[in-house]
Amino acid sequence: MTNPSGIGKTIGARWRAAAWLAAYAAAGIALALLWRDSYQQDGGTHFLFARDAWWNHTMLVDVWGRPLFTALYALPARAGYLSAKLFTVLICVVAAWQCWRWAEDEGLARAELAIPFLALQPSLMLLTSETMTEPLFALVLVIALRLRRSGRSAAALIVASLLPLARPEGFFVCLLWGAWSIGDRHLGDAWWRRVRALPLLLTGVLAWWLAAFAITKDPLFILHNWPPNWAPTGAEYGTAPWLDYWRQRYDIISSKLAWLFAIGFIVLLVRRRLGAATSLVTMLFVLHSILRHYGMFGSAGYPRYFVCVAPAIALITLAGWNAVVDAFRRVLDLVTS
Repeated sequence: MTNPSGIGKTIGARWRAAAWLAAYAAAGIALALLWRDSYQQDGGTHFLFARDAWWNHTMLVDVWGRPLFTALYALPARAGYLSAKLFTVLICVVAAWQCWRWAEDEGLARAELAIPFLALQPSLMLLTSETMTEPLFALVLVIALRLRRSGRSAAALIVASLLPLARPEGFFVCLLWGAWSIGDRHLGDAWWRRVRALPLLLTGVLAWWLAAFAITKDPLFILHNWPPNWAPTGAEYGTAPWLDYWRQRYDIISSKLAWLFAIGFIVLLVRRRLGAATSLVTMLFVLHSILRHYGMFGSAGYPRYFVCVAPAIALITLAGWNAVVDAFRRVLDLVTS
């Protein structure tokens, strides 16, 4: 027989999730209307790439412009800068919704709190009404993670293959995803059977190469179009100490929530849960620390880079919140018993 109280809790959680999403959407729209500019020149330039791609098709496959961003933003950008900014608000709200659903998929209690834990990340809130590429990356990433969690591994690999078309971090995430895939037993009992699925991670880049060749007739366009300041050496934007991103941690995770993130990270490691989330955040932190320290590939040291893994940060913070609340309730039960 159906449990009415269980149904009531589910409906209540969905209403709370809807309220959080509505509040986030309202905040994003307000930001877009109140601040018509961009906090960095990159935002305006990405908008111009998307707007001008209608008559300069080369921009659709430009390396710096990010093909996935340019293609998706081309239509809203044609309607104007405000329209493109509002499209980012939509992307962020959808990413928050998918983040909540991912928390549900993982069986985390109070899953709807994943929405504010995502939205309240300072760098993400800053980009919620901007025309930058990180929010789109976060959306594609969380969709791929949900597909992987549901067992649709082939679809997850194909969606993950689009990440390099959104940001350069996508190449490294695909490498990590390949390691995950080899370890996923549901792809086959033998490791070599799991390896056979890995070429799906090249789908996005192959589509990019084909589109670039069709538009430019240059089979090496991506190589020729590679930004000169994205060199392995050169330190175009200088270098920084190893712990530069640790110094900027409160621009990535709110100082009010950082302790919850730390608790959640430790709890998940001890319980061996949500390895995808913890490994993504760890990988990105190590990767960008190396790039920033040596000034490689035009690394400029922006905390906004971590918006790419904002859904993972949100779920780790949620795990910390649940651990604290559950511990408090156990103590309360002992005191009152």
